[in-house]
Amino acid sequence: MSQALYYPWIDVSDEAWLKTALLYWDSVRTIVPESINAPYSTDTGRTLQDAGFLVPLRVHSGMDEIEDLAADVLTYLQSAEVRAPYAGWCGRGGPRGFSLSRLAASRITGTQEFAGDYHGYS
Repeated sequence: MSQALYYPWIDVSDEAWLKTALLYWDSVRTIVPESINAPYSTDTGRTLQDAGFLVPLRVHSGMDEIEDLAADVLTYLQSAEVRAPYAGWCGRGGPRGFSLSRLAASRITGTQEFAGDYHGYS
């Protein structure tokens, strides 16, 4: 069975793309927080969900996969790869008003042990 992941949006607003996807895959999945009951807004999206082609992949913060990934995400966010492009203007506003926000590590499930170690962009 061939599947595709439609990311980063939940709802597939391009109905032409969705109909074309029927030709290539057995199903298209989207990542949907379990708190969203009706993820698809178009008639086509709802019809394809009912037919089993458009499938919501339900996620919640307590999932083992999320817990396991949290430490890796925090490590990546502290890496030079992420920090270097924004050095010198983080938190002060950059091009076109862009600015970065600090990450509240304690708000990510299972990462309380990192809360004191993560200093963000200062």
